[in-house]
This record gives sequence, C-alpha cells and structure tokens, in this order.
Amino acid sequence: MDRPPDPLPTRVDLLPPLPAAYRDALDGALNAFGLWLADDVRRGIDDHVRLLLAWNEAINLTSIRDPADIAVRHVADSLAALRWFDGHPVDRLLDLGSGGGFPGIPVGAAMGVDDLLLVDSIG
Repeated sequence: MDRPPDPLPTRVDLLPPLPAAYRDALDGALNAFGLWLADDVRRGIDDHVRLLLAWNEAINLTSIRDPADIAVRHVADSLAALRWFDGHPVDRLLDLGSGGGFPGIPVGAAMGVDDLLLVDSIG
C-alpha cells in the first residue's frame, strides 16, 4: 500500500544541529569578506540552512547537499552582495528566482529588511 509522504519539518528546534564543517566554512568566508553577523542574524540564517537540508531530502531545492558547500556556495555567496548595499538602508527586498531562499533570506536577514518577498518559477 502506498502511504502519503511524511510532512516536511517546520520546527527547527527538532532538527539536528549543523556540523562543525558548516560553521568553520561560513566563519572562514565571512572573515574573508570582512563581514560580521549579529548572533540572531547568524542563528536565523543557520536555521534556514537546517530547514533546507531537511527539506532537500524530499524536494530538490538545491543540488548542493554538503553543509560546508552550502555555507560557501549559497550563504557566503549571497552575503557577498551586502557590499553593494553599503550605506543604503533597505526596508523591502524582492528576490526573483530565489531557489532555496538564496540570496534573499541571508541578505534580508543581514540587512534587517521589514518586507522580504521571494519568488521562484518552481511551485
């Protein structure tokens, strides 16, 4: 008998922590960019990655599955855009083509935007 798939996780507190390799890779990339993230911003971005890893098992949100690679190729690459906004506060942000929430979620979290809209062509 076929049974419906298990629901996708929505509670980050029930997901496993990110491995040290993720933390080390992201710390190295942030240092290379000269970026510092407040603890709550870092926690929000890390929680997004935890959800991404869990959801990626059921829905192909990204082909990058290694946490350290996600840290560099998704999170750090997204945050590299912050230099373009330097000195220009942004209240609203629109991310067109936001596969897996990148770059919109890390950029929006780091900039503290009030209104963030992510749009992707995949339902």
